[in-house]
Amino acid sequence: MNSECNVSYNYPKNGSLFAWKVREGDQVDTGQPIVEVDVEGSPAICTIYAPGDGTMKRQLVQPKKALRPEQVLCILEICEHSMQLAGMCAVCGRVLSDSQRSDISISHAHPRLTVSRSQAEKYEEETTKRLLSERKLSLVLDLDNTLVHATTEAFFQQTPWASQVDIAAEDIKHFVLQDSPLRYYVKLRHGLAQYLQEVNKLFELHVYTMGKRQYANQIAEIIADGKNLFYDRVLSRDECHDMNFKTLKRLFPCDDSMVVVVDDREDVWKRSKNLVRIEPFIYFPGGPVVNALPMDKAISSSSTSVSAATEDKGTSANPAESTEANPVVEESQSPPGEMQLPPDHRPEPTSVSPPKHPHWPPAPDNYLACNLAVLREVHRRFFSRVPAVAPLLPDVKAIISAIKSEVFTGCHVVFSALFPMDADPTRTYEWRHVSDFGGTCQRTITPQTTHVVAVKKDTSKVNQARAMSGVWVVHPTWLYTCIKSWRRVNEAHFPLEGVPPPKSPPSRTQSGSTSSRLGSNDAPDLGAPDDDGFTLALRESSGDLDRAPLLGMSQLDEMDREVMDFLDGDDSEGDADANDGDNDQGQNDVENNHRGYKETTEEEEENASEALDDRGRDDSARGKRKRDVEQQRDEELDQDHDEDQEEWARLLEDELTND
Repeated sequence: MNSECNVSYNYPKNGSLFAWKVREGDQVDTGQPIVEVDVEGSPAICTIYAPGDGTMKRQLVQPKKALRPEQVLCILEICEHSMQLAGMCAVCGRVLSDSQRSDISISHAHPRLTVSRSQAEKYEEETTKRLLSERKLSLVLDLDNTLVHATTEAFFQQTPWASQVDIAAEDIKHFVLQDSPLRYYVKLRHGLAQYLQEVNKLFELHVYTMGKRQYANQIAEIIADGKNLFYDRVLSRDECHDMNFKTLKRLFPCDDSMVVVVDDREDVWKRSKNLVRIEPFIYFPGGPVVNALPMDKAISSSSTSVSAATEDKGTSANPAESTEANPVVEESQSPPGEMQLPPDHRPEPTSVSPPKHPHWPPAPDNYLACNLAVLREVHRRFFSRVPAVAPLLPDVKAIISAIKSEVFTGCHVVFSALFPMDADPTRTYEWRHVSDFGGTCQRTITPQTTHVVAVKKDTSKVNQARAMSGVWVVHPTWLYTCIKSWRRVNEAHFPLEGVPPPKSPPSRTQSGSTSSRLGSNDAPDLGAPDDDGFTLALRESSGDLDRAPLLGMSQLDEMDREVMDFLDGDDSEGDADANDGDNDQGQNDVENNHRGYKETTEEEEENASEALDDRGRDDSARGKRKRDVEQQRDEELDQDHDEDQEEWARLLEDELTND
């Protein structure tokens, strides 16, 4: 972009033009002498310099002509170097100095093409106006482990189930990149086509992946399935300066208030507030990490070296050599169906060999439906707050944070036997995520406690909670499912084995159910008239989230066993809860802070438990009646669930018919 600039005679006294130093049409640089003038009373000739880079467009005064103050001498066409390519101005062709070069790139495929700050602001302003007119936001999508899962042919063929799988029936794509010997097998996540179709109505779609350019283009073409979803809005690692981390500044350097990110990893985004994290998608169990980040390779190499050091000296393991031979095979991934421990609890990998896993292919998950529900709600809240005239727009970061914090709002959570005794609970995955999602974590049970998350039923906290009314004792599966689906699911479907539901369960509306609050804004809901739009997207998926825990495991009892094995393997952890506050000091603190609230001691609880067991054995008829009541309650829940499914199926059919 060029602009005209008038160069004037800015001296207080009259004078005359002595000589021009450049001709019309010549290029001039910032600070270059362009004309000399003779000022009355000045002992020497004075020089006037070019105010910027540009071209001498027109000279208005001839030499020897008289000059008066503020008289315009010439017109320069100044180049603002608004567009640059590899250190050169793409407009005027100058080689720019370091101070003149811009590092702002707004092109997906051409990182060396940069623009000035003013040009970037102008471009984003035009984009904002266009998106507002279309009632759309920008959505940046990751590929690997978010929308698809890829592996190599070499790994796929050596798995025990390779000969059993029907690639066509499982809708597994495969391709070979140009100038590469590797063949990739790619599985699309369950519901991806419908997901992309729906989000394309509400967002302008971008792809941001750490895969190479050819790989990114190939995957984008596969998932678009002939539709113009991304156009040229595909960013790969070939266009990124940082190989470990992603940043929105790469695509939206001035304003990211209308940009939402969907990715399976928080760390690569440095926990950006624009991120709506989705649970990783792993279809090929134990497979290599395709397009692993350098920091992942370093961790994998370190773990492999440690493992190799414990083996026989005659066995060699050189991670560097394996990386050189096959740059995409870096570390193994946990097979679906096994307990996915949070990062703080997950043991270091010791092997990259694919495990034999009987539960394959894995069951489809519903995480895209959950994510779609969140994205719909972000879009709805944003445009319900867009002012008609005022220039100040809402910020999706604030909206995402608000939706996230509603999941556990009103929940006061206590953990029992979940952490090692010497661990700081405030630094754990569970504690941090409960806080991030709006809940309050407690070290000890208080009258405000609403949930106890436990893996053992005979701890003091569990017994204490059972003696109170209105406190849920739930398995950690409930917590993880809420976090991964961004909504509070029904606690009744995630009980701790052997612990009945509370006598007077707290109201889900009062205790912060996300579903109960998302429809409370002034804007009309997206779902059925009696729903909030958030739950509807979940019902559109192939199963009911409340009844199908989305943790990628085959059975709940299998997860119980693995958690118990993991916890029992730590000598520092016993029946007494880690950080449970079961010591006398913790009990005294509770009594002092909550007057009139009596905390039961462990001895009293054990005696009470034994008395209950004796009474139950002596009165078998009463126990039978209790089991009958519980069975009747379960049948009623199943009946209500079936009726809900039929109702939502009818509503969804009506909605699709109307569309």
